[in-house]
Amino acid sequence: MNSKSVVERTVSARLIAKIKNPKSIYFLCLALEKENILYTKIEICNSLISYGKLAIPELVKLLGKIGNNQHKHIPKKEFKKTIIHYRETLLPGQLLE
Repeated sequence: MNSKSVVERTVSARLIAKIKNPKSIYFLCLALEKENILYTKIEICNSLISYGKLAIPELVKLLGKIGNNQHKHIPKKEFKKTIIHYRETLLPGQLLE
């Protein structure tokens, strides 16, 4: 889990889930807290899920610590996303015609 290689970290998270050693939960939570790569985080989460209720006490300790990318206020600059407004509701299959 400490490798510089994203692939190795992801694979190790998957392998830890197969070992099923409850002591691994602590280390998975540490890895989850510092990991920046999405797919590796997902694999760590999948490993933690495989431990079920055993992982809950360690995960509770992480509440409010992981993730700080939420907007705290309305941005001053304009959103660049385009919104398409439809005049009527499309029925299933109409897009194929």
